[in-house]
Amino acid sequence: MNKREIPDLETFKKVARKLRGHKSNMADYLGIDRNTLLKWTRDNPEYGDVVANSRMRCFDDIYDRAYLLASGIPDYKEVENANGQKQIIFNGWIERPDGQMQRYLLRTLGREEGFGEHIDVTTNSNVLGTRVLTPQEAKEFLRQIEESC
Repeated sequence: MNKREIPDLETFKKVARKLRGHKSNMADYLGIDRNTLLKWTRDNPEYGDVVANSRMRCFDDIYDRAYLLASGIPDYKEVENANGQKQIIFNGWIERPDGQMQRYLLRTLGREEGFGEHIDVTTNSNVLGTRVLTPQEAKEFLRQIEESC
């Protein structure tokens, strides 16, 4: 393959997957300038889709790692019960669940399900607007409401 010719789509997919859609690394690997790679992806939408999909796989991997952090990694051990049967029991944590990561995932990924830190305020059926409050602002706002009641 001449380094200036666009590779076939299957070869391009293999390179994109191997390099996780990193455009500079892909260009180096293919022996071309980054601008050439950008032109290929702009002129050939299916090639652009390959790069975009490879980059999104990276986000999927990051999500998987974030989920592991949020869930923790349990440690199990095999024991023998009073009847001589083996059973597996929880033995503690290899890595404890990360509460901050749990909150982050709920706040970002759970937004559509109603999780997040915001309060909608209306008065006399007139919407005043929606504003995302920090946890401290939300506490102060609730304190003011409680004092007025």
